Amino acid sequence: MGVPPTAAEAIATLVNIAAVDRPEDGIEGLPRILMRSIGRDVEDLYRRSDAGDLDDGVLRQKMVEACRSSVAASVERSTDSAGRVSEVNPMFAGLQNMFGGSPMLKALKEGGFPDVTDEQIEKTFGYLEFCLKQIVADNEMGALLQGLNAEYITPGTYIYIHYVHLHTYGYRWARS
Repeated sequence: MGVPPTAAEAIATLVNIAAVDRPEDGIEGLPRILMRSIGRDVEDLYRRSDAGDLDDGVLRQKMVEACRSSVAASVERSTDSAGRVSEVNPMFAGLQNMFGGSPMLKALKEGGFPDVTDEQIEKTFGYLEFCLKQIVADNEMGALLQGLNAEYITPGTYIYIHYVHLHTYGYRWARS
């Protein structure tokens, strides 16, 4: 408590977030993007691998490992020397994107999905970057320690929501 999340904690959280489609935001999960790149439907893959199809079970594992390695590549860009994520660097920034694509794309290609493009994964990783910023900003004990040291504290989601609520509806609810 009181320290930023480790890279491993951030990766585990973001891998789970990356697996979910968010149609209301126009964001597809990484598994769906990967399976479409090889002409497969992710729901069909899940059904068949759950039914015991060995080839689909192997493909499913390959997909999971590729998702994990691409998310790890994105988190590595923000990991400090202590192995923690205290500040989030933009996932699609930097000169390395000009030379063969983003680190996330390189990880997916190395994982056996050569037809995926940065354009296909940009929205998903943009959302993951937003989520990682929230994970880092919601470090309440660390923020308390920063405040006690007279350092600037980036407002987290929880504080921002309550700030907006107080200024929108007034202080009546807090006094009743």
